[in-house]
Amino acid sequence: MLDFPNTPVLNQTFFGANNIVYVWDGVKWVASAQGVAAGPYAPLGSLGVGRNLVHNSLFNIQQRGAGPFTTLTGLYTLDRWWMQGSGGTMSITPVTLVDADRAAIGDESAENTIQAVVTGGAAGANYAQIVHPIEDLYRTSNKTVTASFWAKANTGTPKIGINFNQFFGTGGSPSAAVNTAGQAVTISTTWARYSVTQAIPSVAGKVMGTAGQCVQLQIWLSSGTTNAGNAGLIGVQSGTFTIWGVQLEVGSVATPLEKPDPRYDLANCQRFYFASTAAMAGFAVTGYAGASTTLQMIRTVPVIMRVQTPVVTTSGVVLNNVSSASYQGYSDGIFGVATAGVGPYAWTGAFTMSADL
Repeated sequence: MLDFPNTPVLNQTFFGANNIVYVWDGVKWVASAQGVAAGPYAPLGSLGVGRNLVHNSLFNIQQRGAGPFTTLTGLYTLDRWWMQGSGGTMSITPVTLVDADRAAIGDESAENTIQAVVTGGAAGANYAQIVHPIEDLYRTSNKTVTASFWAKANTGTPKIGINFNQFFGTGGSPSAAVNTAGQAVTISTTWARYSVTQAIPSVAGKVMGTAGQCVQLQIWLSSGTTNAGNAGLIGVQSGTFTIWGVQLEVGSVATPLEKPDPRYDLANCQRFYFASTAAMAGFAVTGYAGASTTLQMIRTVPVIMRVQTPVVTTSGVVLNNVSSASYQGYSDGIFGVATAGVGPYAWTGAFTMSADL
């Protein structure tokens, strides 16, 4: 006998024996399959690699550190996850799960979550959201997609809103983003998996900009009246939201969570952002100059980055008998030029490279 959740919500999924997935239709649990037909899923191995369009869906990649991240005007937090809002406050941190969490989720591979502590602003234009931009609008154009995730709250039964935003990039048309209508799920203090299915509009006839075109998965945690439709009418909310195992896939039903091999997960993130350290992956140029000498420094990155000229930020730079250091980022690494005076010299430091959307 299957132990179904006692208080299901609309479109909540439950995974039973033999890879059969059940969806709560508001009245009863219905056995469903990927696509339209009902029945059991195919074995997990036949579902296909690359179903999940979300990078760092398990929140294990944290190149920017553990935060807390608190800039509502827009800031990348855990790799590939952006926070933004207006009014109120939001603080995002990664949280390490314990055995009780893994047992409640039903997956012992759950290690880290993203946690947002929100105080919603009361004004109409106030909101708080977590955003995941997905490269290339054509991948989801004119398709039905399903977003799924595990979530819990610290208290009560708040809502999480889900919608999608098509951004056509710099110089793209239309210049304003195209939003889908939001849908909401009601979460509780107990871990559960939720899913939302939406139709993404076609991009036929649209003009792609020179940079930045993407579709954004937007996770709404609080919203005033201005963004109510996009946020799924969740309203102004305050509380702690904890999320794990986010998946976005083409199709009308959530399939079992695809968990990439750690090296691929890291590589996906490093395509958009790479952080070095002076000790492990920074740069060091040392030597002895008989006269003033032009120095060149080249440091490759492990993954070809998304754009030709990513933004370089240096840190911990130490210049001994070196001056005029400058840096340029390329998709395959960083190139630096400096000048050394007569005698021994040393030029060391660390850097980050950003090609984020």
